[in-house]
Amino acid sequence: MIAKEWRPKVLIVDDDSAVAGVLSRELRNKGFEVWNAYNSDEAAFWVGMENFDVILVDLVLPGVSGYSVINFLKDMTQAPVFAITGYGSEDARQDVKLLGANDIFSKPFEFEEIISKMRSAIS
Repeated sequence: MIAKEWRPKVLIVDDDSAVAGVLSRELRNKGFEVWNAYNSDEAAFWVGMENFDVILVDLVLPGVSGYSVINFLKDMTQAPVFAITGYGSEDARQDVKLLGANDIFSKPFEFEEIISKMRSAIS
């Protein structure tokens, strides 16, 4: 029997299907298994169903903000969490770190930076 290669599991929480699609494609191409959630309820569902190695959360979500999602994730999982936003600022970086997120990535993304920081947080 051939051993299956381990692939880190990533959950992307972003209501913008185009952004989620680009992130998903890039991460799959780099060897990650990817799940998508488009709101806070889906994020909670998937975190309850799977053990993710890392989670990416958009800060602007319908209904419940990404900040709130990051806050409730820390009680549900030990996975490193990274925020993603189109409105990055130093205040946002400090706010997400206070909530327990590892870092924040601003759009447009530097995929090599995302992948490098995610791999570092996983190991």
